[in-house]
Amino acid sequence: MPGTLDPLVFAKARTAEVLLLKKEIQDGEFRGARRVFQTLSRSMRRRAASYNIRRLPVRLRQKALDEAAKDPSTVQKAIKKPPCRRRRRRMGDIAKNFESRMTSKRWLETHLWHAKRAKMDNLWGYRIAVRSNEKCRKSCIRASVAKCFLYDSSYHEIVQFSHPFGEFLEMIEPHISAKIHANSTTLGHFFWNTDLSHNGIIIGPAKLILTVQEGLPILRAIVHPLISSRIQVLLPQATVVRGEYSMFELEGSQSPEFLSCILSMQFKYPQVCSSNIYEWSCKDPRFAFPQKLTDRREPCDSDLTSIDGDFWSKSGSVHRKSQKEINDLLSLHTIPGTKLQPTEADPRMPVLLIFETMEQIIRRKHHRVTVIVPKGWGSALWRSLIFAGARFGGLEERQAVDAEHGRPVFPNDYPSSSAYLPYSEKLFKELEDKWNRRPPAKRINYSRLGIQQPFRIDLSLLGENCKICRLECTGRGVPEWNGRVFIDGQLVGFITTGFYSQTHGKGIAFATCAIQNLPIPTQQPTDPIQQLTCPIQVSISGFEGPHRSAIITKIF
Repeated sequence: MPGTLDPLVFAKARTAEVLLLKKEIQDGEFRGARRVFQTLSRSMRRRAASYNIRRLPVRLRQKALDEAAKDPSTVQKAIKKPPCRRRRRRMGDIAKNFESRMTSKRWLETHLWHAKRAKMDNLWGYRIAVRSNEKCRKSCIRASVAKCFLYDSSYHEIVQFSHPFGEFLEMIEPHISAKIHANSTTLGHFFWNTDLSHNGIIIGPAKLILTVQEGLPILRAIVHPLISSRIQVLLPQATVVRGEYSMFELEGSQSPEFLSCILSMQFKYPQVCSSNIYEWSCKDPRFAFPQKLTDRREPCDSDLTSIDGDFWSKSGSVHRKSQKEINDLLSLHTIPGTKLQPTEADPRMPVLLIFETMEQIIRRKHHRVTVIVPKGWGSALWRSLIFAGARFGGLEERQAVDAEHGRPVFPNDYPSSSAYLPYSEKLFKELEDKWNRRPPAKRINYSRLGIQQPFRIDLSLLGENCKICRLECTGRGVPEWNGRVFIDGQLVGFITTGFYSQTHGKGIAFATCAIQNLPIPTQQPTDPIQQLTCPIQVSISGFEGPHRSAIITKIF
């Protein structure tokens, strides 16, 4: 035995024994003693009561919670009661819940309406309705011709430039750039449709609006989200506006009648053709909800006036009434269903109308109108248009309508743009996986046919000068995506969109073709729309249509 004993060295050598003794002392409080639920008589005990404290009587519940908090072996701790449904459905709590769900994507103003009636998907940073739950592609095409097709394009963004516009004018077609310079001092608004390009490479389509306010011209471009991000990279001085406006596209012969019904306005068709962009301020559409489309008749009066540039300045200052205030006013009526009569103190909804097909409005055959309203008014206007009888569609229905009327779709028909690659990668992967799943004896041997990339559009094989062309099939069959177009054995283009036209009754396709290899007529058309397309008739022999990656070998 040593003569001296160091307590620290002795305790350190027996640390494990000291910790075990401490644990035994702490756990001894619950050993040998009865738990709270054991104090109940057996007739009052419930099955598995020790695992659910809320099954105990109220007089013992707090004591059991204190006991569970001290016991380290107890898994269950104090359970916080979830809020009741009435509390969860308060407007403030609902708004917070929606904001927490919009972290990686942005909701449109009509999101809740579309989420119940369409398939939703995350595209380009927004939650967009891809297709309707109903099979309505044909009915949407018919509505775009004979009635009214409605589409929510609020995910489009507005890129704003101040004078001088600088490098942005270099992206625009020369004849439109000259018009912008000519009208840069004229009071009012001017509108053009154009394609943006940079260093000879197409970026995508855009709707240009030139506004002259107090002698200061401002140019705004309504573009796709992929195009706005590209413009920000090329021109950092550009200002992008997101989520401040709701944009609806109306297409069909009755589109003006729907606008007259909802916006309480009347106009003459010749006056509409004199200018293609207008401003209008109308009463709250919820006051007369639901509106019904009356019998078609020729408008006899004109209240529509050309805008003076105040729409963009006063859009953020207009505050609408809440739905609760509207319901309170309706509850004061003794006769249910009576429409509200607006007063001078009630706010009016500012509206911007863009008519894009002026030459067809004169013949009253086809109308395409873009309606822009400030944030907060979109849901009320959308519900009024739907209840009036407009046919809504998702992204796929809108692309089908555009293709039916001969308009290329972005980014589907723009393979030369930088936005096409992210869109097409998914299609490339699906086609390649489908081809790999087939046995070697049952699938096409592309290497023997001399096709290096059968599932990708290789624009390097066409050259630099490419243009979007429209193909028409003279026989049976429908060209499909990624089909190759040959003339005299030479590759001249790739098919980007193929479909069966309900109007023409035959297969129609859009293709990106090399201009130097196409049989373009010597006499150019005077119509600028016809100058952008090159019609080609495709003759398909046999009874079956071409499958994906099919090769069109004969063109008349």
